[in-house]
Amino acid sequence: MDPGTKYYIDSRDEATRAQNDARFAEVLAKLSQTATADGQRKLAFTTGIAIIAAMIALFAFGADRFGSGMSAASLVYEQSDEASRRAEQNERNIKEIRDDLKTLIESIGERNEGSAGAP
Repeated sequence: MDPGTKYYIDSRDEATRAQNDARFAEVLAKLSQTATADGQRKLAFTTGIAIIAAMIALFAFGADRFGSGMSAASLVYEQSDEASRRAEQNERNIKEIRDDLKTLIESIGERNEGSAGAP
């Protein structure tokens, strides 16, 4: 074989290999992108499912644990209302006792004045 012909065949062979390598690199890049996009979709879907499951679990747990806070608030309100009513009643009772005591003191004072003038 003539050296020119050998050179021509070798150069065509190298050009064909370079083209094939370039196409193969393109295909690998597209597969890599597709695999990455699919992986990201799967990751996003799985993350969404996990978040929804966590929220359902939190609501189920929270209704049992944190729902009693509402009833505790109403209980505290009722107790403070009852304490206010008792305080008002105590004030009325104390006023009555003071008035009775004042009347008693005046009565004792009048008796003492009346008995002080008698020989």
